[in-house]
Amino acid sequence: MSASIKTWFKKLTSNPNFSKAGSVLQDFVDGNILVRKSIRKQYILILMVAAFCIIYIGNRYTCDKAMRHQRELTKEIKDLRFELMSISAEVTEKTRGSVIEDSVRNQLPDLKISKVPVIVVK
Repeated sequence: MSASIKTWFKKLTSNPNFSKAGSVLQDFVDGNILVRKSIRKQYILILMVAAFCIIYIGNRYTCDKAMRHQRELTKEIKDLRFELMSISAEVTEKTRGSVIEDSVRNQLPDLKISKVPVIVVK
């Protein structure tokens, strides 16, 4: 079995494409891949793709920030709505006729409330 592996490895290393693959990897690590003719033709495309990636990432962060802000505002609206309902209930209770009448009676005990209904002039 080891003989078959050795023959396979010799066959692989003798293949001209094998050395190119190693060369491409070595050029990529060294940075020499950027000066190859096939890559130099694509500089504008590479820069455009990089710019689009940066714009995409920026838009994503902006969208996430806007969504967080929207959630905070929605929560604040709910809290304010409940506060409005409680204040409205308190005001309704304090402006009830019987409560006002009791308050006036406590402040001015000699004051008498009229039994005759009010006449509205039109």
